[in-house]
Amino acid sequence: MKKYLFLLVTVFALNRASAQTTPTIVIIHFTEDYPSYAATWAIEDCYHRVVFFDKENETLRSLVYDRAGYVICRDWKMSSNYPKRISDYYTSVYPNESYAVWSSIDDSGTQKYYIIRNSEKIWFDRNGKIKNCVVG
Repeated sequence: MKKYLFLLVTVFALNRASAQTTPTIVIIHFTEDYPSYAATWAIEDCYHRVVFFDKENETLRSLVYDRAGYVICRDWKMSSNYPKRISDYYTSVYPNESYAVWSSIDDSGTQKYYIIRNSEKIWFDRNGKIKNCVVG
């Protein structure tokens, strides 16, 4: 009973924090998987992105949910262990800029990487080959 009450209180608090735009089922699914995590919610097209700091792995993470509360994409900020081709590309095209590489796994298990630059994403495949080119 206490767990249920805690879940309802958390859902209410998160729902208010998400400006009443994220469906309750989405917030419930996140809260069940990540209780006591502070999160920031955003709407992307018809999906709901939550960004939070993963205390266990000490990294920034992001999940994208559909309206029914299913995770369709899992992202996390990489500290290392990404293909060298990504850093080779970025440092050659944008030599004086710092960057962060994110890994993304969609609901079919496909892994890709991206770098956010000026609010755009530069995408790479699982081997580090560029998938789109952003001309800066």
